[in-house]
This record gives sequence, structure tokens and C-alpha cells, in this order.
Amino acid sequence: MLNYFESLDRNFIVFINSLNSPFWDEFMWIVSGKLIWIPLYLFLVFLVYRKIGLKSAFLFLIFVVFTIIIADAISVYALKEIVQRYRPSHNLLIKDSLHLYKISENNYYSGGDYGFVSSHATNFFVIATCFTLVFWNEYKQVCYFLFGIALLVCYSRLYLGVHYLSDILGGAILGISLSLLSFKFIWKKINKDK
Repeated sequence: MLNYFESLDRNFIVFINSLNSPFWDEFMWIVSGKLIWIPLYLFLVFLVYRKIGLKSAFLFLIFVVFTIIIADAISVYALKEIVQRYRPSHNLLIKDSLHLYKISENNYYSGGDYGFVSSHATNFFVIATCFTLVFWNEYKQVCYFLFGIALLVCYSRLYLGVHYLSDILGGAILGISLSLLSFKFIWKKINKDK
């Protein structure tokens, strides 16, 4: 049964990765980057400040950053190192079938060795979930937008050939779960006086 699901995962990533073109290569590389999202983070900080004031906004940032740090540590230092599942780009069965992003001559992006779970998925779903849990009533459209961004970033990781769908789903589940726990045990405690 496990072999069947692994086969599905491999076939799915090869299919998604085969839908490449020079334009989408560049677009997905940018989407998968870190710096491109700084304006979004600043916009979210502005919305939070505008809605709940400086002190509460600072507490909210601590809540989100703490949740991201914990989620990222679990995804990188616990799950990836314990599971040690090679990324598609390092899987000898399919790596030659993948179209990898060309960084420079003879230098192709393949990510680190291990991919379960996707840290990109984990972290973006933490941001989307934390924001939604606190600001759903005020900013529904922004919440939908954040989950759309999270899905786009996840798709970029599939497109680039560095994660399986199960890596993405595992990361999303981890990010959402840790956000719910953090909301219950941290945000509700630090924000109880408001």
C-alpha cells in the first residue's frame, strides 16, 4: 500500500513539473523566494496595528513569530532529519525526469537532501492560520488571500520539483495544527485582558 502511494506521489510530481516553461520557471522561482514576501508581511503588520493598536500588534507579532519558529524547527530539525525522505530532485528513480530551475550555467536548484515536510508549506500556513484565527471577522478577504498565497507557494515547490504532494500536505497540516495550539495556549493567554 505504501508503495502505491509513493508511486502516486512520484507520478504527480513528474506531471506537475512537466508543465514548465521559461516564464513559469522564473515566476515560480520568485514565488518560492523569501524576499518577495516582505511587502506582504509589512502590509499585514500595518493591518494588525491599525486594527488593534501598537501594544496588541506587538503581542500578535510575538505570537506569530514564536509559532513560525517552533513550526520551522519541527519541520527542519525534527521531521526532515527523522524521516529522511529524499526530495524528488534527489530521488534516483525520477530526478532525471525532472526539469530543475537553472540558477546559472551547470547549477540547478534542487533544495536540500530531505523534503518531508515542506517548511515553505508549514510556515505559510502558520501565517495564514494565525492571521485568520485572530482577524477573521475584520479581514475575511485578506484571510482568503493569505490562504491563496500559501497554496501558490506550495504549488511553486511542486512545480520546481523539490517537494512531493505529501510533503506539502504534511507541512500544511503541521502549520495549521501548531497555529491552532499556539492560538489556544499562547494568544488567548497573552490577549485575555483585551
